[in-house]
Amino acid sequence: MGDFVRGLQAAKSDEELRAVRAAFDQQPPPAGGGADPGLVVVCRAGGAEGDVVTDRPERLATVLVEADDLTISEFHYGPGQRGAKPHVHRDHADAFLVLEGEFTFHLRTGSHALPARTLLVLPPGVVHGFDNDSSAHARCFNFHMPSLGFADYMRGRNPGFDQHDPPEDGGVDPEAVVVVRLS
Repeated sequence: MGDFVRGLQAAKSDEELRAVRAAFDQQPPPAGGGADPGLVVVCRAGGAEGDVVTDRPERLATVLVEADDLTISEFHYGPGQRGAKPHVHRDHADAFLVLEGEFTFHLRTGSHALPARTLLVLPPGVVHGFDNDSSAHARCFNFHMPSLGFADYMRGRNPGFDQHDPPEDGGVDPEAVVVVRLS
């Protein structure tokens, strides 16, 4: 997926875009129709649906989708709210789509304030943390792929979740991170 997103961002012509899209691993549905459509999860964002895990005046965290392959959470952070301290995931990717305001992401190469309509994809091994360092409200979607029980970790029920202190070698080079500004 990272190569696909980087390819979309780097394409300089319609022909290059077509080539990137053609190379993406997307297949027609199987003859039997594929997976059970009852497995599809539809949830309204904004804390209106889902499992509210944290509900404080300056912080709201809601699990919107909880499946083996993917957990999607929605975070609302008030001005100056601290998020996750620097950590690393060894066995799954972590991604953020900033929807409102801006979040500051901390990588070994420095801190980067990412505004609304920015997608950040962190492959396994990249040390990262985040905060709302601004004076305004911020909101994002957070994706853990595969989930590895992230929702239960947020609920305090999965102490063995794939979240670790940064390794001494600094982890994977942040050049592997994908940052895309959506139009």
